[in-house]
Amino acid sequence: YRRYRAGQKIIRSGHRIDGLIQVVNGTLRVEMPQEDRPQALVVGKLTKGDILGEKTLLLGRPPSIEVVCDSEFAMILRLPKDHLAKTFISHPEIAAKFFFLLAMRMSAKLRKLVEQDLNTFETVATGDTHAPKNISAISENPAFFLILHKFVLGSQRFAPLLGPTL
Repeated sequence: YRRYRAGQKIIRSGHRIDGLIQVVNGTLRVEMPQEDRPQALVVGKLTKGDILGEKTLLLGRPPSIEVVCDSEFAMILRLPKDHLAKTFISHPEIAAKFFFLLAMRMSAKLRKLVEQDLNTFETVATGDTHAPKNISAISENPAFFLILHKFVLGSQRFAPLLGPTL
């Protein structure tokens, strides 16, 4: 078992994980990093009983997503790949059932993701940036007011072209 605090990364994009991970308690946020942007797209939440790492286990490639502790605390259980392999060698009947269930879970996850409306995805600022993460931090930056001032002046100049929307 391993315990994580809010905001701690459990899985990092491009870093190998060795086996499967099961959520024992808490909530995890699944993020898809956006190339050259300080934001990530939230593509899912995981809670007690959920398993992750299936694709990495099956394909042997590092994950392309990041998983972050989203609740105050979360506890996970790691199922190491070599432990699973030993179990499957000694009990082949378990292996067949396990991989069938794994395929079904992955299919259901993919179906859910594909059916989700793209406009419902949340974006979050990643911890790897120095960009402000809330309105207080933004408003404390003197550059914010300069940009806002230029925006307002620009909007007023283009107001006749835009019509009554402003």
